[in-house]
Amino acid sequence: MQRDYFLNKAYCQFGIVSNTISPNNISQKLGLFPDKSFNKGEESVSRHSGSILTKPHNLWAINSSTLVSEKENFSPHIKHLQSVLEAKIQILKDLKKDSEYELIFSFWIETDNAGIGIDLSEEEVSFINSCSNRVHFSLLTTDEINE
Repeated sequence: MQRDYFLNKAYCQFGIVSNTISPNNISQKLGLFPDKSFNKGEESVSRHSGSILTKPHNLWAINSSTLVSEKENFSPHIKHLQSVLEAKIQILKDLKKDSEYELIFSFWIETDNAGIGIDLSEEEVSFINSCSNRVHFSLLTTDEINE
């Protein structure tokens, strides 16, 4: 069935990476449990190639829900993460200053549109900057997105 509009599938992740601090230690510092975590040295199997991968660092991460929409909009994702993290901002600012941690906002969008734009408000950029020292965008174009 041909649509008269494009679809975008998107989510956002806030992660804390460390070579020396475990996800359990990060959970204790924040008083929050992650949606995803792993320890440096753990092995996993690649979904794409089936090869064995060794995790190069520790990861503690929380995610927004994946949403499918006609709009290229990360605002609901940022608002969700902000609602989870806002009471922990001072702790995150302290971790951001510590070289043992890297705090990363990752934005992922899959679209069936060949050309899109991402727009963030000043408030959203300010929040992201207040508690992270890296931002990562992944963009995947595909022929069709299933609703």
